Amino acid sequence: DLNDVVENLNQLSNWDWDRYIQRCIYQPNSKVTSDGLVRAGYQLEWNALKSKYQQRYEEYVGKVDATGSIGVAVSETGGIRRVIPGSVADKAGVQTSSEIVAVNRRKFTIRELEKALEDSPSQKKIALIVQDGDWFDVLELPYEQGPKYPVLHQVAEKDDVLRSILTPHSPPEVSASEQSSDVTTDAGG
Repeated sequence: DLNDVVENLNQLSNWDWDRYIQRCIYQPNSKVTSDGLVRAGYQLEWNALKSKYQQRYEEYVGKVDATGSIGVAVSETGGIRRVIPGSVADKAGVQTSSEIVAVNRRKFTIRELEKALEDSPSQKKIALIVQDGDWFDVLELPYEQGPKYPVLHQVAEKDDVLRSILTPHSPPEVSASEQSSDVTTDAGG
């Protein structure tokens, strides 16, 4: 229960946790705040093609990530793993408890969902048949932007702070006197 969570958090630190949770979880901002990325020298953009990393990751975990387009992540069997609040899929009624059984009147496969995204600029919609327990529903998602995958591009006139943060650093040098003070001996008595 959310009230129990808020009460427990207030016992740890007296703050308006209810308002914070409502704002951050139940009323998420649909626009990604990219100020930190810009200060780190990068800009978030969207690409119609997956990067090699995205392809390998999806193959490894067995899912398709369409969170940047219609707002869902779907397993290779059609199970809805994630629905982005406020997304096209969310507004159409897609829920994480459901499973996609058909896309545009064809049996669900990851390839069929990807094809529906690719065809969306000309089709203007994606039709899903979803199953939730014993119930089936036909959902029509008004979508025409094609596949969208996030990609970071370095801003030419900015320092690449992100790379310097992510670059492994050597451990600090330890002087001989510091090394000898760390060594203890046990003479056995």
